[in-house]
Amino acid sequence: MPMIDLKNTKSIILCAKDFHGNVVIKYAPSSYLMYQNEDIEIKTSKDQINEKTYIDIKYEKGVFFSKFFLFSQSSHTAKIDLFVNEEVTDISLDINSADIDINFDDTNIQNLSIKTIAGDINIDGKTKSKNLKELYINTKAGDVDLNLQSSQVEETTFKSASGDFKVNNAKLYNIKFDLASGDVLILNSIIENLEANFTSGDISIKDSKVKNVKIHAISGDIDIDYLLKDFNCEIKGISSDIYLNILGKEKIFLYGNTNRFASSLKSNLDIVTIKNSTEESSQRLLKIDLVSGDLTIKAKELNEKEEHILNKESNLQQSFYGDDLLTLEEKKILELLKEGKISRIFALELLKELGYSNEEGEKFLKERGL
Repeated sequence: MPMIDLKNTKSIILCAKDFHGNVVIKYAPSSYLMYQNEDIEIKTSKDQINEKTYIDIKYEKGVFFSKFFLFSQSSHTAKIDLFVNEEVTDISLDINSADIDINFDDTNIQNLSIKTIAGDINIDGKTKSKNLKELYINTKAGDVDLNLQSSQVEETTFKSASGDFKVNNAKLYNIKFDLASGDVLILNSIIENLEANFTSGDISIKDSKVKNVKIHAISGDIDIDYLLKDFNCEIKGISSDIYLNILGKEKIFLYGNTNRFASSLKSNLDIVTIKNSTEESSQRLLKIDLVSGDLTIKAKELNEKEEHILNKESNLQQSFYGDDLLTLEEKKILELLKEGKISRIFALELLKELGYSNEEGEKFLKERGL
């Protein structure tokens, strides 16, 4: 089986066209690519300064057939195995058609970008640091299934024209869905900020903790179990039924219109209707603009075990910016600043040497109370 060595590589950019790929990505002590079909042509180039490797895979017959005989580009299948060691931190895939299976176990992947026209994507496991900076998936048609085993992701973006998304056991700081058609199921997860735009499809969040929500749904139901006590939730829905489970029995503040075109409101929590969204605290604030649909609100109660777990996870934002996820240089800068051995201005200068912009440096320090 042909093999391509990918040593001394931190970033892999793989582009594949004119065939259907069965792509598997997983850990190995050394990085290399293997493929089973010798009809495909593979070209590689390296940016040694930035330690990037570019991989271009083509099936020349596929180009010919699609141009002159209108054959499907995905009629030819090739298996591609990509093995990555702990040196690889960034992977970018741009593939016309592929079923993709990725196992994060023992890898050091921090940034993952996937673009496909067709094919299913399955991602499982956790990286060594249990932390990803960015996860980006853009697919025209295909289902996506993620089981991240309590891994943390700072920035998550999912885009799809047609396909279902399932997310299980993840800690997500910012997650955004932009879907034309498809359902979303989120299980056993923690979410700080959720944003979703749907043309058609349902979103269901079960056994999960969500703090801030912003959803725009033209047609589809929304079921969230559950919003945290200090939530902020904004939902615009047309022909949508909304079910919200909210932690705590304290009153909630409602801003918006729920009475248009047969919309109804049911709640076992006290609701204070406000005319201006800035009248009260931003906490426990529900902004609703609902046309033709029902809104149901229920108080969520936790048992003793669930309360204990929630208290351990009470500060999700801090968990995303914990010092255990930083480089040695970043940790040293924070240590010196906290001890008063360097000024804040000098700390920002040191962060610039590490590649931070002024804004990024300010954000880095402010997120840690400095």
